[in-house]
Formats: sequence, C-alpha cells, structure tokens
Amino acid sequence: MTAAVGGLEVGAYNPASLAPVTGLGVLVSRLDAPDLYRQHFLALGMRRRSGTVLAATVRVARTEPFPLPDGSGLAGGDVSSRAAVVGVSAARTLGEMLDVGASARWVSLAEPTAMSAFEVGRARAGTVAVDLGVIFRPLPRRPVRVGATILDLGPDLESDAFTESLPTRFRFGVAVEPLAWLDPDGDRPVDLLLLADRVVFTDDTESDSDDARFLFGAEAVLFGRVALRGGYGPATSDFRRSYRRLGLGVLFSRAHVDVAYAYPDIPGLDGQTEVTLGLRF
Repeated sequence: MTAAVGGLEVGAYNPASLAPVTGLGVLVSRLDAPDLYRQHFLALGMRRRSGTVLAATVRVARTEPFPLPDGSGLAGGDVSSRAAVVGVSAARTLGEMLDVGASARWVSLAEPTAMSAFEVGRARAGTVAVDLGVIFRPLPRRPVRVGATILDLGPDLESDAFTESLPTRFRFGVAVEPLAWLDPDGDRPVDLLLLADRVVFTDDTESDSDDARFLFGAEAVLFGRVALRGGYGPATSDFRRSYRRLGLGVLFSRAHVDVAYAYPDIPGLDGQTEVTLGLRF
C-alpha cells in the first residue's frame, strides 16, 4: 500500500516507504498462481550512516507452460513466457514530516514464438522503468500518513514480434493507526493499521483491467508478535468483481514469516498464495 512503511516488501508500491528501514535486511518470497504463473522475489536493503536507505531487488516470473502451435497448426512444444526485473532504490527522511524515494529498474520480457513444428523461438525486449514516491506526515505527533507515487514510468517494451506498454500509474494512499491516535503513550496489546489506496492509470485502456482501482487494507498486530492482515479491492469500476486477500505474519526479534492468500471473484481465476521470509541483521 502506498502509505505503508518500514519493510522491504512495501517498496514495490512506494520507494519512499523504505526510509524507516534500519540495519541490514534480506527478504525472499514466492508467489504461486495455479495455472497462471509463478513469481520469485529477492530484496536486500541497508541504511547507510548518512541516513539514506539503499535497496536492490530481483523479481522473476514465469507463466505455466502451454502448447504453442506453429504456422501449420501442429504443436510446437510446451513453452512459457518469462519476465525479469532487476532494480535499485534509494529513500531518505527529510525532517519530521517527509520521506522521499526513487527506484530504477531494468525490465526484460521473453515471449515464445513458433518457428516450426520442431523449433520454438523467443522474442525478447527490455526497457528501463522508474518509480518516484513521497510519504507525508501532516501531523508529526499523530499516526497519520499520506503517500503518493508514480510507478513504471518508462518507454515501451519493443521487439520484432510484440510491443508492450508499461502499466504506468499513479497511486495515492492514506494510513491511520486509530488505537495509537486515541492512546499515543499507552502500552497496548493490540495495534491496528487501516489503509486505503486509489490507483489511476495513465493509459485509458487500463481502466477496465483486472487491476483494482481502489484498495483497502487492515493489519492488527497482537502483542507485537502476530500480525493478521486483510485486503479488499474491486477489480472493475462497477464493483461487481473483487479481490480479497488474507494474511498471517509471525514476528520474531530478527525475522518474520508471512503467508498470504488472495482469491479473486473472477470466473476462471484461482487463488494465489504468497510465502515471505524476512531477516534483519
């Protein structure tokens, strides 16, 4: 979410969210979407003495194999599409009210093409994508944050066989901790975080895509050890189709484990499972 802070996993939504990261951190995750794709993610981050947080990320995704016919209609073999994203990010806190961040990534995509019934070729393309983000705390002593970011800003992916536009979009979000607002100095067994996001695509053709245009989330942390999360996002502008997400996290002194399950209310799409392991040094 755009206004969430403090973890390497949230840097994908807003690079400014990395600003509170301390020490050295490592995060790995795997996402499985049955019959669609698998995704692996690795992130390394550290805070320098200057206060700047630097992070490096690698994301690799591959679709499930599918049969590819050649020009005569014969089977050309089972193939899959592949995508890889390698990036670096930097974030910093400016004063008491503002975090800023930026990311630059190399995005590569390999799509299968049929050469003959016995040979399968691949069309490859690569481009550079940039993210820019800020998080603003309008009330420094109150747990309220407002975030804004632009994601995937860059030229199209182009090859001889295909052209793919980057899903450039703006995200605006707010995060509130209501219990900390009511009792900022209390020793609470439960902390609650509420989040909301608005997504605006720069390309009108994305307006009816499966990406949610609104996102809502909540996290409850029990005794500083167990995190329960939930999320909701309508997948279409008429709110008739939606995504729901449930998550469970266990927090240790130098590690955390998260399991999340997302299930779309869309015919033909199964649920997605993501497992994340994070370490701090």
